[in-house]
Amino acid sequence: MEVQNASSYSPYSSAPPTTSPPLVYDKSPYSCVPLPSQLDDCHEPVILHPMLRYSHVDRLEFDLGNPGECTARLTSRGHGLLEPATYPPLPSLSLLIPSFPWPITVHASSAWRGVPVVTVLDILSELDRALRMAAAEDVVRGGLIASGRRQNRQSPRLDARTEPRVLQRLEYLRGRKKFIGLTKSNVGGDVMIVHVE
Repeated sequence: MEVQNASSYSPYSSAPPTTSPPLVYDKSPYSCVPLPSQLDDCHEPVILHPMLRYSHVDRLEFDLGNPGECTARLTSRGHGLLEPATYPPLPSLSLLIPSFPWPITVHASSAWRGVPVVTVLDILSELDRALRMAAAEDVVRGGLIASGRRQNRQSPRLDARTEPRVLQRLEYLRGRKKFIGLTKSNVGGDVMIVHVE
């Protein structure tokens, strides 16, 4: 069989082209769309609060499995939870957790020096809220089957009184519940990666 050159391919010929057209990745529907900067044209790098920086040293001792108790304990010690989470301060930021399908957006809950800024407490509180949310069974199906934490599919023989278990998004962490900090992502200065172990 003779292979035709892709440039001489005609839609009326019986032979397919030998090469594919080049892919334009920046036009892909899966490419990242950059958002406008929240930093008012200042090109300073975003610096994380020391309490939030990635480290295996227990700065916060924040257990994502029991965050309400941890937040109350930290607040009672006055650990600077009401300080801005970043410098320069940001009015909102996004958190990404590897193997977690939902981005977490944190908005400022109060003003610092008259400007709405995300505080350390805002980040911890939003992590707690986002991880406690129920995950729909159809969304969870692909992510938790491999971990073995999902109930077996209901068989027709199950009693009608059996209710499906409500899964929390926290289960996507697969037992890793110790918060060990944030790092900046490659996506932008207002997108951080959450590290847990």
